[in-house]
Amino acid sequence: PDIDLSKEGTYTLYERDTKGCEQTASVFINVRQKPVASFATTPDNTFDDFVCFGESINFDASDASPLDGVKEVFNWNMKDLSVANPASTEESFDFTFSAPGEYMVELSVVSEFGCASDNTASKVVAVQTLPTIDFNIKDADGNIIDTSCEREDLTFENLSTYIDYKGDRDDVNTSSWNFQDGSTSIDFSPVMPYVNSSSGDVSLVFTNDETGCTNVAVLKPLTILEKPDVSFTAMVVGTPSYEVCQGLPIDFINGTTIDSNVVDVTSDLSYEWDFGDSSPTSDLRDPTKIYAD
Repeated sequence: PDIDLSKEGTYTLYERDTKGCEQTASVFINVRQKPVASFATTPDNTFDDFVCFGESINFDASDASPLDGVKEVFNWNMKDLSVANPASTEESFDFTFSAPGEYMVELSVVSEFGCASDNTASKVVAVQTLPTIDFNIKDADGNIIDTSCEREDLTFENLSTYIDYKGDRDDVNTSSWNFQDGSTSIDFSPVMPYVNSSSGDVSLVFTNDETGCTNVAVLKPLTILEKPDVSFTAMVVGTPSYEVCQGLPIDFINGTTIDSNVVDVTSDLSYEWDFGDSSPTSDLRDPTKIYAD
């Protein structure tokens, strides 16, 4: 016969044979309640919300219908091919998805008595992409450089972009530049006139304004060299003079100076002398010139 065992209690079976003999058997039926699956995420993640790639999400089933004094197994299916399922059997755990995209996370619950939840709780988790970040340092001629001279404008060409996990491009972004001389900028591709010599790394942090997803700083080295301070003295027979008789030699003593910590004036500089007449130029550090007329 069909017996309704939905209620807990003692159930008795009465048996009588054809000769009128009777016997009974009783058993106590303990009806175990089925769990109900449900869970929440932190950050609170629904189809319209998201986390950025690389961020962990907490999955918490503590709000599921509890069974007092009964141990439960929580079977989490993350729909992430990088992990075997169930990814966890704990009531609460942290998980980081292996790639951007949408994941239909599912949870079923089984009690220690083998009673499984009739329902499967599910939630779409959206994992947003991070910006692609890069930049070039260019001089006035458009050449990519890592060394320049002071008092020259340099362009920091921002190559960064943001394309979300659905493939849509978003051009509303924030650039945060930190230059090796301590200055900063939030321009997309700033132009910097370096006044003083310096050396170090230029960094860029790029953030998509809609999602708040940020890519970590990319660093590129940049050295700004001091320009030489050019001067010279004309010497005639060992005496400073800018007048000389025709046919006599005049010595040009180079007084150029530069930061000796960066450049050696005796070996790292090149020179070009123009003597003001039609004679060839000189590349010597301290040339001697004889004016014919």
